[in-house]
Amino acid sequence: MDAYRPRGSEMGAFGIPPRSPRLLLVAGVLIGLSDGDRRTHPRGESLRRDARAKLSRLRLAPRHDRGRRDGGDHGGMADEPKYTFTRPENLLAHYTTAEVAFEYVLPQRRVRMSPYRLMRDPAENKDIVPGTGFFGEQPDAEQGWAAAVAGIKRIRDDCRVLSLTRDAADHGVYGSCWARPRMWEQYGGVHRGACLVFGRDLLNGTLHAELNRLGPHYLDEVDYTAAGIAESATRNIIDDRIFDPQQRSMAVAEYIENNHRDFFFLKSSDFESEHEYRAVLMREAENEYAYVDFRDALVAVIVGERFPDWQVPGAAEVCEQAGVKLHRMHWEHGRPFALDALNVKRLHDRQRREARESGG
Repeated sequence: MDAYRPRGSEMGAFGIPPRSPRLLLVAGVLIGLSDGDRRTHPRGESLRRDARAKLSRLRLAPRHDRGRRDGGDHGGMADEPKYTFTRPENLLAHYTTAEVAFEYVLPQRRVRMSPYRLMRDPAENKDIVPGTGFFGEQPDAEQGWAAAVAGIKRIRDDCRVLSLTRDAADHGVYGSCWARPRMWEQYGGVHRGACLVFGRDLLNGTLHAELNRLGPHYLDEVDYTAAGIAESATRNIIDDRIFDPQQRSMAVAEYIENNHRDFFFLKSSDFESEHEYRAVLMREAENEYAYVDFRDALVAVIVGERFPDWQVPGAAEVCEQAGVKLHRMHWEHGRPFALDALNVKRLHDRQRREARESGG
């Protein structure tokens, strides 16, 4: 892939010239001193603190853009919030593979909404079959109920869903949407993929504008209960109109509208740690997927800690063309950091070079 061609660099790690004595490798990768140096170096502890301070300054920088959205000349700085990436900051994230992120999403500046029946959760990708009841006699009651169930399935199958994860505001940096190890493992290419980070307010406004052109839609946070949809109000459809072919469609549409929270925003508590946020588009399907532009809502791209070093320069170039900077996940003593990806690559290159020179 051309976008992933490796390129050399004349700078050392973190923008420091390669021979600078200021850079110390601690805990084998980024900060502190080795166990031996910590015991013998006269300034070991103070240098370790300096290194930690340096790491702190390397967290994700505010986004730089080509200009403000009002079109004015403001020195190339975007008139946007300055994110510190040290705590939850009202962000949304979408984890995906590197291929999807750098070959499709970023070049095309749009995200894909998938059919509801392709959801991973087996409680969600199955058909909803509610029970019913009625008073008196209903000729062809079973046929009427079956037709209503088929109508529910048809509407639900036509839905397209975009799943994101939101910040959990009460957990400090550990609640940040981009800092979830299990989601990196499950959705982010086993830590080799990418996390697209959006400003929540920016993306909400963009999605509303984009989806208004396509059809009815919902944007909301997912709720979690032990039973999820299994014990929700969707279990029954009690409406005599489902037995009337002339009124059945209206009855089914109202049933889904009245219970849309349970249909689309209720999951088993087993998924609660995902803190999911969804966009649901309801319209008759023209294609398998629906696509929506995210415009200027993207504020960062973060690759996983196992993302190959040789792919970093090409990925950074794709991000630059998209107007954002590339960053890379790192965990130190269990704490998440989003570091400058090119600087981390320079550090890794220097480590490998020094290892070769020392015969290690």
